[in-house]
Amino acid sequence: MRVIETRGLYHPAFNGNRAWIEIFIDNTLRKWEKSGWLLVPLIRENLIGDVLFHEIGHHIHLTCRPEHREKEDVADIWKVRLQKNYSKSHFRWLRRIGRLIRLLLGPLMDRQHENLGKQMLSDGHISRAEFEESMRATKPGERLFPE
Repeated sequence: MRVIETRGLYHPAFNGNRAWIEIFIDNTLRKWEKSGWLLVPLIRENLIGDVLFHEIGHHIHLTCRPEHREKEDVADIWKVRLQKNYSKSHFRWLRRIGRLIRLLLGPLMDRQHENLGKQMLSDGHISRAEFEESMRATKPGERLFPE
C-alpha cells in the first residue's frame, strides 16, 4: 500500500522512545465524508476503531503475543477481538437490541452476517484472517450476540 493511501501506522519503540500510533483521519474517513453517516457515533467510532485496533494489534503482536504468522493477519485478528470488547463495553444498548432481534431472526441473522463477510472478503474490504475471526462467533452452537 502506498503511504499516501494508508490509514494508520504503528511505530515501535526505538532508541528509548515509546511506541506510538499514527492515524491519518483524512484517509480513514475519505469515503464517508460526503454522507451524513459520520454524524452517527457508532459509525464514526467504528471507522476510526478499525484503524486504531489494527495498529494496537501490531503492538500486541510485537510486544506481548508474538506469533509465527503474517503480521497483517495477526493485527487483523486482534482488531476483531479488540473491537468486540470495545463494542461490548461502550454500546451495551446495541447488545440489548441484538438480543431482541435474535429472538425473532436468529438463524437468518447468522446467514446474513456470513454472506456480508464473504462479500466484504471478495471485495477486498477485509482480510481472510479478519473474516475467519469474525465468523468464529457464528459457528454452529455459538451465538453472534451472546447473552
